[in-house]
Amino acid sequence: MSITSLFNTPFFQKELDLNIEEIKSHCLAMRTHGKGREVSNIGGWQSEDLYNEHPELNDLFLEIELAGNEFTNYINNDSCFLDNIWININGYKDFNRAHVHSKAYVSGVYYVQTPNDCGNICFEHPSPLHNTEWDHVHNTMGYIPQANTLFLFPNWLSHYVLPNLNKDEERISISFNLKLDKTQ
Repeated sequence: MSITSLFNTPFFQKELDLNIEEIKSHCLAMRTHGKGREVSNIGGWQSEDLYNEHPELNDLFLEIELAGNEFTNYINNDSCFLDNIWININGYKDFNRAHVHSKAYVSGVYYVQTPNDCGNICFEHPSPLHNTEWDHVHNTMGYIPQANTLFLFPNWLSHYVLPNLNKDEERISISFNLKLDKTQ
């Protein structure tokens, strides 16, 4: 007898060594410049997509593209580029509901500030397992976010972030999408 997994979902996690205080200061300053938007966030503040120059984030942009190319090369021998990026700041009880990033190839998040009890990032099993005899199979996988950590995953992988239950400190993250480089 032989048992094997037919379909796996690739997931990338990497600890970075960036100047977290400079990135955090930039994120907090950005919040003072705009009212933000509401997309998947319930409460909290989410910036518009970042455009123009952000020298404080240049090292992060480079790390995202390097990791993205490593990830897409693993998946399908492809390369990619950073398409859009935004900041998330979540206070007490703020969270992000389940969603996917339909216009990307790879999506990701970089954690800037992660106080205790700030809420796990959770990924949902892509198969419709509920209401079947398979409903005993765990259909979510959660990760405790750590500052200076980068996650990459396929754009179609549904994910959400649990509420920040830390009454004193905000969770700060930077989310992004990568697209395939069709010029290669």
